[in-house]
Amino acid sequence: MDAVSIELRMDKRQLAALKQALAEDGTTVERAMQDRLNELYDQRVPPEQREMLQQVLDAERLESQRSAEANARYAGFHITENGREHYLSTKGGQEFLDMAILMRRYVRGIFGDKKRGFARCIEGAEEISPQQFEKLAAWRLENLGIVTALMKINFDEGLVSALNIMDGWQCFRLEDVFSAAYFADKSGHANQDVRWYIFLSRLDGKQLTSHTQPPVELHGSRRLRPEEIVFSDEISELDGRLHFYMDCTFSPDEVFGTHVDTADSNNWLNIYAEYDLEARQVCDTLSVILYSEGGGDYKMEYHLKPEEKNAVLEKMEQYCMTKYGQTLQEFAAEVEANITAIDAPRM
Repeated sequence: MDAVSIELRMDKRQLAALKQALAEDGTTVERAMQDRLNELYDQRVPPEQREMLQQVLDAERLESQRSAEANARYAGFHITENGREHYLSTKGGQEFLDMAILMRRYVRGIFGDKKRGFARCIEGAEEISPQQFEKLAAWRLENLGIVTALMKINFDEGLVSALNIMDGWQCFRLEDVFSAAYFADKSGHANQDVRWYIFLSRLDGKQLTSHTQPPVELHGSRRLRPEEIVFSDEISELDGRLHFYMDCTFSPDEVFGTHVDTADSNNWLNIYAEYDLEARQVCDTLSVILYSEGGGDYKMEYHLKPEEKNAVLEKMEQYCMTKYGQTLQEFAAEVEANITAIDAPRM
């Protein structure tokens, strides 16, 4: 509609009085003037001309609606949070990376209101039925260019699945998606292709399968002692975490409840304390990998209590200063800078 505005003049005191009088009638100056203008149009423009103009306006409006529908891009989401499920769609053209950044900010308290829930924080989202969600999935797989993203986001289980046109549903741990989004978002690159490259590179190999099992939680007869936390070797980075190799200066069977510290066992453990680069804190668990004589390996976890995390952090600080002459924060910042430089593809 090719609308134009009309300027009218009135003393501001008179206008204020008119606004007050019209407000008592539940209307406004603009609404009342529009009604008067429509009446004047009906009174002075001949019916034949009004009919002809209306047909033109209706045709233009219909064409505009058809064009908007043809160019519409949808995204669909099945969100589970606090035991509640929501099926949503948007016309914002969001993609996996966009939502990953948004979810990470939501969990960190930077975006939205957790009391309302993530589903209520997505701008322009509308509730749809499970059947409509499946219809969006079919469109996505047909690669019609209509559906930009289709995702299942389960905050309760810590999982997110995205529907890939070529490979179907791919499931990831939320923490892996958040880590990938963090590095893509902080890269400083305005080029969306570069950000996508970083994001997908970080997720490569992190897809979960039906055979993926959560790590075994370890429980021994006693807790880890501060003096038993001893690091060696180089500090490595993986999945947005610094990995500190931990010497086994204690009885692993006592602390972890394993059975490797025996004469008849040919198995051994690799133990890592991890530091989250994004959160800038010690991770909640020690990563314990059991290597068997037959060549298999099994990932296990030892959950750290708050006092144990504090002890690990203190030892990390000491190790960084002794080995590299840097504080833990300085070393972490240097690693992040190197990650960004490596992740960015050469154009």
